[in-house]
Order: sequence, then C-alpha cells, then structure tokens
Amino acid sequence: MRNWCFIFLLWSGLAQAQAPLPVLPKDDFITVRDGLPHFYQSLHTTHKATIGFVGGSITYNPGWRNKLCAWLQQQYPQVQFTFVTAAIPSLGSVAHVFRLQNDLLSTTRPDLVLVEAAVNDRGNGTDSITQIRALDGIVRQIKQQNKFTDVVLMSFADPDKTNDYHHHKTPVEIANHEAVAAHYHLPSVNLGKEVHDRIQHHELDWDRDIKDIHPSEYGQQLYFQTIQHLLQVCLGKQPARTMATIPAAMNKASFEAGYYYDITRAQTDNNWTLDKDWTPTDGLSTREGFVHVPMLTSATPGATLQLPFQGTAAGIAVTAGADAGTITYSIDNGPPQTLDLYTVHSSWLHLPSYYLLAGNLTNGKHVLHITISQQTNTKSKGHACRIVHFLVNGPQLTKSITDFVNPFIGTGAAGSGLSGNTFPGATVPFGMVQLSPDTRDVPDWGTASGYDYNDKTIAGFSHTHLSGTGVAELFDVLLMPITGPTSTEPGDASQPGSGYRSTFSHQQETARPGYYQVKLLQYNINAELTATTHAAFHRYTYPANSNSHVVIDLNHSLNKNSWNTRIIQSQLKLVNARTIEGYRIITGWAKLRKVYFHIEFSRPVTQHLFVDGNTTYYNNAVINGSNVRAILDFDTPANSPLLVKVGLSSVSIANAQQNLQHEIAHWNFDQTTTQAKQLWQQELQKVAVEGTDKQKEIFYTALYHTFLQPNTLSDVNGSFMAANYTQQHTTGTHYSTFSLWDTYRAAHPLYTLLQPQRSAQFVKSMLSQYTTYGYLPVWQLWGQENYCMIGNHAIPVITDAVLKGIPGIDIQQAYEAVKNSSLIAHPNSPFAIWERYGYMPENIQTQSVSITLEMAYDDWCVAQLAKKLGKTADYQRFLHRSQYYQNLYNHQTHFFQSKDDKGNWMAPFDPLKYGSNGGNPFTEGNAWQYYWYVPHDVPQLITLTGGNQAFISKLDSFFTLSHNTEEINNNASGFIGQYAHGNEPSHHVAYLYNYAGQPWKTQYYVQKIMRELYNNGSSGYAGNDDCGEMSAWYVFSALGFYPVNPANGVYAIGSPLLAHAKLQLPGGKTFTIRTHTSSDNDIYIQSATLNGKPYTHTYIRHSDIMQGGTLEFTLGPQPATSWGVLPDDKPIHNSF
Repeated sequence: MRNWCFIFLLWSGLAQAQAPLPVLPKDDFITVRDGLPHFYQSLHTTHKATIGFVGGSITYNPGWRNKLCAWLQQQYPQVQFTFVTAAIPSLGSVAHVFRLQNDLLSTTRPDLVLVEAAVNDRGNGTDSITQIRALDGIVRQIKQQNKFTDVVLMSFADPDKTNDYHHHKTPVEIANHEAVAAHYHLPSVNLGKEVHDRIQHHELDWDRDIKDIHPSEYGQQLYFQTIQHLLQVCLGKQPARTMATIPAAMNKASFEAGYYYDITRAQTDNNWTLDKDWTPTDGLSTREGFVHVPMLTSATPGATLQLPFQGTAAGIAVTAGADAGTITYSIDNGPPQTLDLYTVHSSWLHLPSYYLLAGNLTNGKHVLHITISQQTNTKSKGHACRIVHFLVNGPQLTKSITDFVNPFIGTGAAGSGLSGNTFPGATVPFGMVQLSPDTRDVPDWGTASGYDYNDKTIAGFSHTHLSGTGVAELFDVLLMPITGPTSTEPGDASQPGSGYRSTFSHQQETARPGYYQVKLLQYNINAELTATTHAAFHRYTYPANSNSHVVIDLNHSLNKNSWNTRIIQSQLKLVNARTIEGYRIITGWAKLRKVYFHIEFSRPVTQHLFVDGNTTYYNNAVINGSNVRAILDFDTPANSPLLVKVGLSSVSIANAQQNLQHEIAHWNFDQTTTQAKQLWQQELQKVAVEGTDKQKEIFYTALYHTFLQPNTLSDVNGSFMAANYTQQHTTGTHYSTFSLWDTYRAAHPLYTLLQPQRSAQFVKSMLSQYTTYGYLPVWQLWGQENYCMIGNHAIPVITDAVLKGIPGIDIQQAYEAVKNSSLIAHPNSPFAIWERYGYMPENIQTQSVSITLEMAYDDWCVAQLAKKLGKTADYQRFLHRSQYYQNLYNHQTHFFQSKDDKGNWMAPFDPLKYGSNGGNPFTEGNAWQYYWYVPHDVPQLITLTGGNQAFISKLDSFFTLSHNTEEINNNASGFIGQYAHGNEPSHHVAYLYNYAGQPWKTQYYVQKIMRELYNNGSSGYAGNDDCGEMSAWYVFSALGFYPVNPANGVYAIGSPLLAHAKLQLPGGKTFTIRTHTSSDNDIYIQSATLNGKPYTHTYIRHSDIMQGGTLEFTLGPQPATSWGVLPDDKPIHNSF
C-alpha cells in the first residue's frame, strides 16, 4: 500500500479551518437503485439467509462486518443466518474476481454479497479499465450462479480519495464502483465520500476517528451505521423482484470467467518443485490461505515454465517474502516483460500478490512463458518465485472424474487409531497387480496395506497388495532402485544408509488412478509406477553419472511371526541381459501361494549378484532358495530413465510372460499410464455426481476403493490356480480376494447395480471353490481359503445376484452350492450342533452369539433361493433355522446373550464387553453392537424389543451411550455412542429408525456419519476400509439409500449428501437422484418424488432403480415428522 500521510496532513489542516456545518444525512452516501429484493424474500419467506463478504483487510478485520452480522441476527431472530467471510488483506478487484469461485461461490449459494475493492485497487495500482473488467466480472459471476442474488458495491476511504474529493474530483476507483453498480441496478455505499464530507463538516477528524485506512472503533461504527442504513432503507418495504435478465457485460473483455487455474498444469523444467504443503522456513509472517497449501516453487535463476491455457486473460498469484525474485514473462512468445516480485512488505511478510500478466487477449488458446531472471531487487535475498495460483479468464477445463480420486485417502491416521489401511500405488480396476510402495519392510496388521502415510522411508515397490484389510498379506516381488553402495537388506528405518530403503517426502510424492510417483531422497531417484491388469511398469530416473542398481527382494513379506509365514521356495533366473524371471511359493495368511513373474529391462544388466540367506553368488545364471535377493547393475545415461516391466501369474512363468506381452508389448510408459486412467474413467463414470469438490473427492475415492477388488486371478489365456492347487480354465475372468464378512453388506450389492457383468463372474468364481473345495468361500485370497471371520456370506452374495436376475449364473448350481455350504461342517460352521441346539452353545463353539445371528441370516438367504426354485421342504427347513436367533434373546437383560449346551445363560454378562475373534460370544464387537443384527427380520426384532417406541429408545441409547473400556477390540473405532462405524456390524444400524417410524433420526445419523467420520485426508476412514466395504457404505449413503438386508432387493432411504447423481444402468437406462437444499444445514427430508409423483416410502426397490427414472428430494434444516411415518412407508420385508 502507498504511504498517504503527507497528502493527508496538508488537506487536514485546510479542512479544520472551515466553520462547522449541519450534520449530513446518511442518504447522501447510499444509492438504493433496485434494492435487495432477493435478500428481503430470504428474510421474510424462507427464514434462511447466506451473506458473503468480499474485500480486503477492512472487511477481513473485526469491525463493521461483525457489527452488521450481530445487528442482522438481533433484528431478524427467526432467520437462520450463514455468514461467509471471503476477504483477504491487501487484495483488490483483480484478486477478487479470480478467487471468487474458489473462496465463495464453489462452497455456498449466497443471498447477498457485499463487495469492496476501491482502497486496494488504488494501493495496488490497478488501472481503470482493469478495475471495470474485474468488478464487472465479480457481479456477473455472482449473477451467473443465481441471477437473483443481491450485490452491494462499497467504496471505502483512504487519503488519496479524500484528497481527490478535496480537489473536486471523483476518485476513479469510486467512479468505477458506481458505474458498475448503476449498470446492474445494484445498491452502493460511498464511504470514501462520506468520510471526506464529514471531515469537511467537522463531524469527523481523520487522525482521531479514522487514523489510517483501517478505521478506529469510531470509524468502524461509522462504516457499520452507513451500511446498516442502506439495508434498513432497502428492507423497509417489500420490493418488486427485478433483474429477470442479466444485462450485457460492460466490457467485452470482462473477467466474468475468471478462476484459479491448477498449478499442476504448468509444464516445468527440473528446477521447479510442487510443494504440497508450503510453509516458510525463514520465520517471516504469512497470510491465512497462503501457507500450508500447494505451491509451485523455484529459486533458481533460469528456471522456466510454460502454461497452456484458453481465454482472454492470464496472471499469477504469488507469495513474496524476503527472497522474492524477478521474473520475465511472455504470452505466445511475444515480447518479454519483467516483473519484480519483491514488495515493500517482503522483508517481514510473505505477501500474497496477484499480478495480471495479460488482460485483453484474443479469446483462444495461448501459452504463458515464465523464466526466473538472473536479476533481482537489490533488497531481496534471493530469486524465489512461489506460485500459489495461476489466474485465467476463460472456459474452465472440465475435470475428469479421475481428477477427483485421491489415493492417499485412508493411508494413515492423523494420530492413533485406524484410518483405512489403504495403499496409494498404481493399479487398474479389479486388477491382479497393485504396484505400490511399502514403507515397512515387515508389514503387519497395523500397516496391512504396506504403506503408512506417517512413515518417513520407503523399503521398495512390491506388486501385490490388499486394500483396507486387518491382516497384512501379499507384497510379492519387491523392486527398489538405488545408487552408490549396495545392500540386499532394507535396513533400519531410523538409521539412514543402513540398508537399501530410502527416505521420502510427501512434498515430492504424487498418486492418481493408475499412476504413482515419488522422489527417493537418499538416492535422488525419481520413481514412477503404472500398471495393467496383469503387469506393472516402472520408470526410474537416476541422477547423472551415478552407479545405478535395482534390488529384487523375494524375501519381503508380512511379518514372519504371524500366521506361520515363511518362504517355501523361490527362484531368480537371468534369462538374458535384459530379462529375469522366477517365482516364489509362500505360506502365510493365505496358504501355499504360488507367484510367478517375468521381468524385462530397457537396458542390459551389466553385472549382478544373487543372495540366498548369507550366501552371495556373483553373476550366476540362477539361484534357488528360501531367502533370495538380488542386486542388478545398469548403465543409465543422463536423462535416460531405466524402464522395467513385470508380468505376474498364479500359474506359471510362461503365463506371466504371456500376460506381460499381451498387455505391455511396447516401452511407452506414458501410454500405459494413459490407458490406466482411461480404464478408471470408464468405471467411475458409471456414477456421475454433482456436489462440492470435497464431496466429489471423497465420493469418487470411495468408489475407486470399492473397485480395487475382487482381484483378477486368471491369466489372459483364462488359466488360474484353483483352491485345490490344480490348474483350471475359464472363458471369462476368475476372481479372488473375497473379504465376504465385510463386503456382502454393501460392496457386493453395489456391484449388482454398477458391475452386473462382473457380479456374475464373482459368483462363478465362488462356485469354482465350491466345485474344487466342497463349499463356498468364507474369506478367499489368491484362490486359497483362510477362514477369516465367521458366517458363510458368499451365500447372501450369490442369493442376491440370482434374485436380482443377474444374467450368466447357473441357478441350479448356485442353489446346490449355497445349500451344501449350509450343511457341510467347516471351521466356525458346525451345522450338526446348529440344528441340534437351535443356537451355537458358547462352550462348544466360541463367538457363539455372533455366529448364531449371522448364520440365521445366511439361512434366510438359502430359504429365499429355495423358494424361488420351488423347493418347499428346503425352504421350510432353512426358514425355520433363520429364526434360531430368537433362542439367544434374553428377555431379562434385553440383549442377545450366550448359552451353554444345557440351555443356561452364561454369566457374567456385560453388554459393553468386547470380543475379538475367539474366546468371547461376540466377534469384534459387543452385545450392544450385535443387538441389531437381524437384517432379515427387523419387525420381529422390534417386537422382541417391546414395540416401536422401545426400539427407538434403545436406538437412541445406542447412539448416545459412551463407555470407555480397555477391552475395546482393535477393530472398533469411529464411535457415536456405542455405534462403531469403524467395523461392519454397526453399518446398517443408523437406517433402522425407518422401520420404527422415525426416519428423521436415520437422516440425522447418516449425515453425521458421512460428515464426521469420512474426510479427504490420509485419515479419511474411521476404520479399516476392508476391501472397499467402508467405501461402499459411503457411496450408497451419499446417494441416499442403503441395503439394510443385502439380499432382499430393498434399500432403506437415508439422507442424500450430493446435489445430483446419475447412475448408468444396463440397457442404456439411467437412474437420477436430485437433492434440493438451501444450505449445508439442510439434512432432513421434507418431501420426495419418484418419477414426478409424491413419494413417502422410506425405502426404494432395486427393481425401481433398474427400471430407470428420477428420485427427487427436498431437504430442510428441521425434521419433517410427517414424512415417511405411516405403516406403509416402512421398508418392506422383501421385494422378490
């Protein structure tokens, strides 16, 4: 800002010599024009109003704004106000117009916006035509969002403006504000003139009442009273609604399309760094919103970048501290211009500064070139250029759906506890290969994906991973590029250089669907990863003139103290100078897994060593053993990366090679990356949603995580390793990774909506285990059964698919499989005991209550399939078994409780005591959490509880009863009372209020869970994602419904989070969900329509969705206690 003191001292002396004059009326300093008709309606009709404040420090700092907000709340106590402060000190109209979308309009829909820019436009030296373009653009952006939104333009005082008025000149900034206000018939406030006139009339003294451009308390009161007066005049009577159409722009180069252009779109040389969380290290001050944000930075003279863009204007927003440099820039290779980024405040502040580099270009495609100059301001300590935003006025580039996916969500807790256990690496939908960094050399359950966002080192890149599980497994064929001295051991993470692992920083790490990149700081190697279904592609860029190596570690696995994990046998064979292949046979959580691989390099191996245990073999052709590792040496010329391609197979080395040749026959890494992105785009676009960017980021990442698995196990030729270790063949795709205790609840029902063809293949893959193994999967990994968890939940998955009419399933074989898997005893499923006692006795079968409840549900599913096929005796038998859960209901304690084989209730009983995976009647939960697990018979559960009111009271207690105990199972997290969203038994409970006639409580808790227990950071989930189950819950709930019973074709309605969603369905049909809200506080359904007709049911059938149509909701801030409460509105028992 300029120093105005000398101007004002001269003028002030002249003013004080004047004789006192009468007090001036405030009407002299306001212009009403068309008033505030929309704001009036908001206050008097909807009783909800959102007000945005856009300006500089006079608006940002406490003062007139706070007074105005307090007055409005006092004047209109019946109105629910939302105040959004989108003001930033030092910024004027140019900054406002380019940041308006980001800072205000993308997150809210204001009813009134107050804008001020005159003071900083003078201080920042903004020319008149640019002011007009910017102010015009601000108004037009607001009106384009909602043409009825009211806008007030305000001009504040500064010494320059007072001096202009003293010399009978209207300050150009105020003239421009008034011209724009007049053009759009907007109210305006001229405080610049008011301050001058009142000083002239001896009502004010600048030094006493204003002091500087930031008014004193007295000055703030003056500002408030004048703005208040404008509102009182405008709101004194009901105005006519105006502005049916928006007038034409005042200037053809109006910045009405101004926005922040993504800094990642810049094409930079190697001297620039994308700092994802920039914060200064020099101790200087910063401004809110311009620290701990991504920033494109360089301090190297000669560093260059170019930015392709489309539009009529371009600029940059930078932070300029004590080391701010000078840049040269040009548009389309035009004459270079020089810009000194150092400011008068740079010695103490990293000042946010916005520079318009071109403002009147021909509308079209252009390229901005920027180079850091060798020259710099004599006061500067360096040459730094830190770009926080590019500014563009033109059509916004439409983000692809994959741009909203953040693979880092759920990769690490922000503190203690679970957060998702997901991995950030490269993979394609349902692929065999998940190529991802492992930050642990010995992953265990706490880092089951191999990656923890909180870790500081990377041990290497392995090719298979699990997403969100509570047990670590896979991590096959680890590769690690290194330089300098070599080691075949990962070393100690706390001792850099003790092994081949490397430090890394999230500032130099990137992940997006199908692509991962990280700078290995210890070696200065840039590692990039991409993948296909069966193959992986690595690109390693080594520093110039380095000794380049690649470590291969076949001993890398989950903790060998868990699950009796050990390498049975492994092999590496150097086929030729560019090819190495082999296998490993490992047993662990999945027994006797066979993994075959074929690796090709773009450069020849110059020499190598193989290691087995402590024995080293130099330049051997082959090595066999149980602790096999290798170091391969390469010549890597400068700027010529080493490319590595890896094919995998569960069958043979030959198949691994065929998989690789089929999917990556070339050496074009970027082509494979693009193909991976296209595959993800193809799958994710099956649901097109509208909402805030944050909502879309969480939603599409959840959908991404849901589509990571089940994983392809068959090779491109159809071969796969069956559960009995024989080679089998399929004409489709054979899948594995069935985490069924988790995924039957929401993930598999979601697949029936969005992946019906794959759903049939999933069922066929499960039936394959029945054929070779004797019964359906419980938890299958890499084709092998591990019996993790309880129940037989392949049964509801298959039943659901058949009853929904998913084509391509042999129904008779499916029924045979679900029936026999309910009769043939296997671990945790002693069916003879089940039918003898009518429950599971805890002294015979541990986890007895949980197994009884879950097995009863599975039996209900068998009964439904029997009924469809007309097998009456089977139907009656399994339906009878499905009621066994009632035998463990204790009418004295009002909980499900364990019995022994004599029928005695087992004591002591504590409904808050947690079980784990044995030794307790409950599995990863307690009696409170398992109370609600009767998804097939909720009406009878309500009856057992004592009726609707008793059921609601118990639900209320469940969501509010807090209890801290050291006995909480490690999988229990994400608490709301006793509700634990971090583990699956609770997932359906919020929807149960629908069944008892109080759906507004379902709406409240569903919204609470979505808003509080999901986020877009590394701690994005409240518990393990469990192969996409936690994610699938969010996908369903954000759409507005959820399958309480995953196999009855009925979805309970919750409260949709997204403004709009469209599901792509088979046969070209679509199903659309539209949600109408006025504010973020609108969470309760006021009304709904289905295909244009009023809809009061608190459920929707699967068949309704598959027919296509539109479900429309209107939400409000208060419960609508008359919607969805009639008996016929409650979710029905079965839709089939």
